[in-house]
Amino acid sequence: MKAPGVRWLMPPMRMDEGQVPELQARRTRYALQSEQSEDVALLAGLKPLICREVSWGEAQERAEFFQQRGLCAQLRRAAPAPSTAWLLAGRSEAAVQEASELLASAPQEPRGRQRLGSLLGYPPCCVRAHVEGAEDEAERMAQIAARTQGPGEPWLNVLDPSIFRLLSWEPCSFQCALSFTYAQRLEGLLRPHFRPFLQRLRESLSSARLYLSPQVQLSLEGEPWDDEFLPRYVLPTARDRDPSSPLDPQDERAVARALQEVRATQKIGSEAGCLLLDGAPWARGFLVRFRA
Repeated sequence: MKAPGVRWLMPPMRMDEGQVPELQARRTRYALQSEQSEDVALLAGLKPLICREVSWGEAQERAEFFQQRGLCAQLRRAAPAPSTAWLLAGRSEAAVQEASELLASAPQEPRGRQRLGSLLGYPPCCVRAHVEGAEDEAERMAQIAARTQGPGEPWLNVLDPSIFRLLSWEPCSFQCALSFTYAQRLEGLLRPHFRPFLQRLRESLSSARLYLSPQVQLSLEGEPWDDEFLPRYVLPTARDRDPSSPLDPQDERAVARALQEVRATQKIGSEAGCLLLDGAPWARGFLVRFRA
């Protein structure tokens, strides 16, 4: 099911599509995928277990990949999507089996979710926040932002689901110490082989982020001023996605609108989950800054 779209609070300004050529651009060549970085974490012992939904056609090959490296792996059909499977791989056969049983018996029950998060090696604070948080992704991201006091850590920026990330979970805040320690250790393992790619992504993730929905986001550079933000330049966040992750037409139109209207503003504020442009209510969402 498609997530709810942007909740605008004012009519759109006159659109000029000729001013937004960046909507189609992708400026980062992906040398690594998020799932591959998680595989490295598992093989290096940073994670005890992974759980990933994969197509049934590639499931057996992926399970054999881990088994050939001395790990335990198990597949479980992912109901109600029989064309996919849950791939579980880890160092402990007992942990893999327990996780498999939890997926079958209590995938949505709070205790089951909490136990599964623990088996996967997620920080307890993040597991608790996720289990107790909103079901809606946008609302959950707003809760994470609300728990973040000051600039967040770039590698904890998981706001756009289609941009590379080192974390395989949602942090309890964008400053979570346990999540940041894990991200630093994994970055250290990957850096000798993917330094330019990681540098490029970290720079992108350090920009302030204006969030309207999981698909509609803007990246900003500028200065905080009291409780407001003064943008110097604004770009669509989607430019840092993998080229294989385009926006659909509805989201693309929303990004185009947001881009033009934010570029025309002097200051961005927020109040009770509402973004303000030059003091006027504009849309539901939030803005969060990240450390350079």
